[in-house]
Amino acid sequence: IVRNVESAYGLLRGWGTVNPVSRDSNLGSGTEPLRNNGLVVADGDGVDRTLWIYSTNAALAFSNTVENDSTNGWYAVDKGMLSMSVKAAVPAGETGVYTWGEAEADDEIDLVNSARVTFKNITDTSTKQKGIYSFTGKLYAPDRGDVPAGLPAGKTIAGIWKFDINGAYESADVEFRYDHVLAPKGVTLYQYDGTAWVKLAATALPNHRAKVEDVDPTKMFAAVAETSGLIVSLR
Repeated sequence: IVRNVESAYGLLRGWGTVNPVSRDSNLGSGTEPLRNNGLVVADGDGVDRTLWIYSTNAALAFSNTVENDSTNGWYAVDKGMLSMSVKAAVPAGETGVYTWGEAEADDEIDLVNSARVTFKNITDTSTKQKGIYSFTGKLYAPDRGDVPAGLPAGKTIAGIWKFDINGAYESADVEFRYDHVLAPKGVTLYQYDGTAWVKLAATALPNHRAKVEDVDPTKMFAAVAETSGLIVSLR
């Protein structure tokens, strides 16, 4: 649990491996979700490092019990990367919805840098293999060495994500909750196609969210803040 009530403050920060599932029968059954109502920050401390959160003996689920209207959520800073893996399965031929960072039942994701990925027409049931982390989402600090160069110069990067699933699928829709402090005027979404960052046709949604449709989620996404104010260039 990272922050349990509105009047509290909660922070998990750093790098390493975290298994949030309780092994103590007095604390729960071992299938309790990861409850984040505060701040989880993958901080590399100047080196490409990862904060990996996963479950070794149960499905990693998420719970957000305090609605977020501020900056609580998931972050990656100073060359850090946050990687969270979920064990789950969807029958072949169906649509699989994976909410990264919040409960799947949440109609509107509100934690900063959370995301929802809807895979269409899953054609491979390998996601059902026992012990396989079928869905992994990653959040990157913009200054990491594995983030390709080429995003618009002089603009603020509000978030960088990548998603993987074990199994074949047709395409996916991806919805992001971006950092409204970094991007008060909204964001433009880009995707790295292997050689360059390409601007995507995105839909702006209420409450600091943006969505792209029919994309490959295994390729890196970036949310770039729209320029606000007046820029004067002196030559």
